[in-house]
Amino acid sequence: MIGLVREKLADPSCANGFVLDGFPRTVPQAEALGTVLTAKGIALDLVVNFQVPREDVVQAIERAPKLPEVPSDVPCRLCAAQGGWDLRSMRRAARAAER
Repeated sequence: MIGLVREKLADPSCANGFVLDGFPRTVPQAEALGTVLTAKGIALDLVVNFQVPREDVVQAIERAPKLPEVPSDVPCRLCAAQGGWDLRSMRRAARAAER
C-alpha cells in the first residue's frame, strides 16, 4: 500500500495537496508514510480523525449504492495504473470485460 501512496504522491495531480482517506490504518503504515513524506520534503498541514459510532457506520454502508461486480479476469495492472479503484474505473473495467 505504501508503494501506491509513494507513487501517487509523485503524480503532478498531488502537487497542490492531497487527502489520504482511511490511510494510514496501522502504526507501521503511519511510520512508513512519515518516512515517505520526509524523503519528499512534504509536511502535513492537517490531520482529521473522525470518531463515529459503529452503528452509524454500519447503517451508512448498508444504505450506500452497491458497486458493480468486477470480473475476476480484469487485470490488476489497471488498478495500479488508475492509482487504485474508484467507482468510475470499476464501471469502465466491468463494461470492457463484457465486450
